[in-house]
Amino acid sequence: EGAMTVELSTKHDLPCSPEEFWRIYWDANFRQKLCEVANLREYRVLSQKEDELHRTESVFIAPAREFPPAVRRVLKSATAAFVEDRRWVKSESCLYWTVRPQALEDRSRCQGTLQAVSTPTGCQRVLKGEISVRMLGIGSLIERLISRNVTDSFDLSAKLIASWRS
Repeated sequence: EGAMTVELSTKHDLPCSPEEFWRIYWDANFRQKLCEVANLREYRVLSQKEDELHRTESVFIAPAREFPPAVRRVLKSATAAFVEDRRWVKSESCLYWTVRPQALEDRSRCQGTLQAVSTPTGCQRVLKGEISVRMLGIGSLIERLISRNVTDSFDLSAKLIASWRS
């Protein structure tokens, strides 16, 4: 039952400053549009708190797609829904995230960072993370699925951000 770990690392160059990126990222209208293009069945903010240094939130996210049959045969609850906990440290222009999959919360670790780094043409959004699922036989399959879902939604949001700028 030894867990492997899938490393996430992806970058997008965006035509906006880091400050503008974060304004877009937290914008409710942007998020609503992102839910539509990402084909999410549900996106619900569970809690949110902000002060001058940080912004934290927990969000319930249910993708329209579920796990494939190989995974559903093994898991009682084959939902791909998850809770994402986010902690944005404003001074670092960095968001620390943890994903808690509903189907395997006690057998998985999904965490990482999202940064917006200033560039001459705007900013580079950098996602780093690691996904580890301890489940004999299908753990690596689930890790790859989660990794692909994260990367796909990240690519979608980059396109939306580029067209969103107001």
